[in-house]
Amino acid sequence: MTKKARIWFNGELRESADCTVHIASHAIHYGSSVFEGIRAYDTPRGTMIMRGMDHLKRLNYSANVYRIPMNYAVEQLHDAMRETVRDSGLASAYIRPIISRVTSFGAAAPGTSTAPTTRSASSTYSSSACRVE
Repeated sequence: MTKKARIWFNGELRESADCTVHIASHAIHYGSSVFEGIRAYDTPRGTMIMRGMDHLKRLNYSANVYRIPMNYAVEQLHDAMRETVRDSGLASAYIRPIISRVTSFGAAAPGTSTAPTTRSASSTYSSSACRVE
């Protein structure tokens, strides 16, 4: 079974072609984004995301340090992460949530963003594990 992976982008699952970032994005020009790398594993109890909330809390902390506002609560991102893995049909997955600053030219100072992009993608490639199903 080959299924085209969708990406959770700005609050909804979308086809990858529909996930775009403007060329003048602050993140493209200055690398202003934060991310985490999270694994989901196939286990006898079903697919489990390892330490998902710990990763997302650290992502939120990193965004705060870098003064990138988050449009979603950690719990919303956790639900989105589970939805993305479930939608992919993968038993094991690598999840890459990214929070990026999205502004046009001239707004290079941290804290000037008004519309951050939040996205989470899963691809083929603990005690606080959460079950996906």
